[in-house]
Amino acid sequence: MASHLLSQFPKDEQDDFSAVCQKYGRAVSEFEVVDDENQYPGGDRVGPIGRQVTVALRGKSSVALYDGGHGSAWIADFENDLESGSFD
Repeated sequence: MASHLLSQFPKDEQDDFSAVCQKYGRAVSEFEVVDDENQYPGGDRVGPIGRQVTVALRGKSSVALYDGGHGSAWIADFENDLESGSFD
């Protein structure tokens, strides 16, 4: 299982996350963002490795898990949560 901090994510994901934070008047530094690549295709199947992204509001109990695997839209899901007040 490999884990990565936001600073190790692809640049486009970092930029998109930052843009969403800025849109809602939040700082990237308010959040701890980590992913885990730990979901391998079962059996002899071939496919993309699954990825789970955890976003936590530093100093608070607000935590959300997002599917970050192939074809996912975890940043859009994070934005929806920000908009709905899940990280207040």
